[in-house]
Amino acid sequence: MNVIFISPNFPPRYGFFCARLKSHGATVLGIGDTPGADVRAELAANLDDYVFVRDMHDRDAMIRAGGLLTFRHGRIDRIDSLNEHWLDVEADLRASFGVVGPGPEDRRRSRSKTRMKEIFRSVGAETPAGVAATTAAAVRDFVVRHGLPVLFKPDFGVGAQGAFKVSTMEELDGALQALAPGYVVEEFVVGTLISYDGLTDRAGEIVYEMSTVVSEGVMEIVQRQGPVHYYSVRAIPAAVAEPARRIVKAFGLSERFFHVEAFRTPSGGVKFLEINVRPPGGFGVDMMNFTADADLYDMWARVVTQGFAGNDKPPEPKYYCAHIGRRHHIAYRRPAAAVVADVRPLLVLHEPCPTAFATAMGDEVFMVRHAELSALQQVIDHIEQTA
Repeated sequence: MNVIFISPNFPPRYGFFCARLKSHGATVLGIGDTPGADVRAELAANLDDYVFVRDMHDRDAMIRAGGLLTFRHGRIDRIDSLNEHWLDVEADLRASFGVVGPGPEDRRRSRSKTRMKEIFRSVGAETPAGVAATTAAAVRDFVVRHGLPVLFKPDFGVGAQGAFKVSTMEELDGALQALAPGYVVEEFVVGTLISYDGLTDRAGEIVYEMSTVVSEGVMEIVQRQGPVHYYSVRAIPAAVAEPARRIVKAFGLSERFFHVEAFRTPSGGVKFLEINVRPPGGFGVDMMNFTADADLYDMWARVVTQGFAGNDKPPEPKYYCAHIGRRHHIAYRRPAAAVVADVRPLLVLHEPCPTAFATAMGDEVFMVRHAELSALQQVIDHIEQTA
């Protein structure tokens, strides 16, 4: 099996996907914007071939790279990056080389907030009320019906990029005067941000699932640049899991990771925001592993090469696992070295966060786990305590 992995060098830990593919007999072919001589030695050892492309947004250059790898190794069976930034490139290359997996139309469906929410509602998953911001009159009518505050978001957007909150009529007037095309307006939901993450096999069956609770909304985290943490739960509430599983099925995902975001409201309801057809960001795959003593890098490679994950049933979570992101501009009570010494028995990962993720996830990551949530929350407080 010939597998092209796009940008194997970034994020750095995604090299593990290449290593696991190689261990299951795949011919692993890389395309990246890191010159071949600069590819990490441990990654290069797991690549059968590699093509350097200076600008990976250059569609023609990417097609030429894929053509070169096809010439050298024969028909390409899979193309993946598992990276939000390159999902459109993946889809274009699959269409160009006749490779199975999400194509351009699938990407449009899973990127448009308007279209994805239509699918959410079709399977009985509640979503925030919203409207396309095509005219000022439509937006004002929406505000009359749903009140302020509201959120403005790009219909085709990633995370909180381009999103902003409008709380007063004066702010609404200003937003409508300067509004860029392609925006949607949503009711502002008060609640706790949660996720539903996992992996499907070739038949579309979910072979792993995890849910996390986030310290606050992504937009607030990005704008305030304050402390950030999120943690996995050992038992996924039915109000989250049941609609989320229907959402995954409705999108027809096979051999894919997924990341679904929702708000749990104070009344106990759940409103689903969006789906991303890739693993949770940052060190999310590692959190999946540490939560259940699993190896999602290997499970994904098994799914790609064999069609299934090699388990009779999905691994069950044994721990609550937390990502705590500290920021360079915040003065903490304890320096990093002291924190590491204090929490060493519970510490499973401690690394700088890649700059591309730091705005949302912190500059320095401490990942800890514990079988009891109350004990984990004490550790989170200990790490986040400021001077």
